[in-house]
Amino acid sequence: SSGINAEWPLRPGDMAKKISVLFIAFVMLWMVCITTQTNTWDKKKCEKVVKKLSKRCEYQCNEIAGNGEEKKNGETASSSSKIPDSELKPLVKEKIQWKLDTESITVTTDSTVGSGEDMYVDFYDSDDNRAGAVYIYFSTQIQYKLGYCTSYINFPGTVPAAVHNTWKITYTTEQRVAIYCNGVQVANLLLSDSVCTGDSYWGTYWEKETTQIQFSSYDTASDKYCISSNAGAI
Repeated sequence: SSGINAEWPLRPGDMAKKISVLFIAFVMLWMVCITTQTNTWDKKKCEKVVKKLSKRCEYQCNEIAGNGEEKKNGETASSSSKIPDSELKPLVKEKIQWKLDTESITVTTDSTVGSGEDMYVDFYDSDDNRAGAVYIYFSTQIQYKLGYCTSYINFPGTVPAAVHNTWKITYTTEQRVAIYCNGVQVANLLLSDSVCTGDSYWGTYWEKETTQIQFSSYDTASDKYCISSNAGAI
């Protein structure tokens, strides 16, 4: 039983190796189950162990493949927010085309809490006018700010405690901004006068039709990014 209760989840460096061991163990135990049809107790015990190993193999393989489940409003939901490394692009500080409503922005960071690093994602319309922004600040507590709308505030949800984080930002034409961290929704705001208390002229910016984004030259936290479908993201 010590092998089954080993530290989980696996560390990235030895993940593939341990999955291979688990897979071999799974096949061997399954074969034992097949050969113990006459012994009811042994069969049930064996199948229980196989089921546990199978779930762990499936979970870790999904992590490698970039699949998994997304926590949304405290519930589990099917997600397409996990982006394979092959689809992530090196960060660029130039304007990037973005289709509002149908696409989300995925950004990876390796900033630690208290590092003072920032993620700056600026929104622009087709005439290069500013149309809003989302900033994330790694202070003693991770905070966010909607440019031309709020000041820096603590996330209303719980931000997962990790160094290597994957952030997803969605924004819709109804002026709703949602932020996810490692598949967990940590903010979901419908912009209004009561929300945008940091700038009384917030509508001058956010009511423009966003067609582009740009990582600011002040961005010190973002590493890679990807523009992808946000179907089912909110």
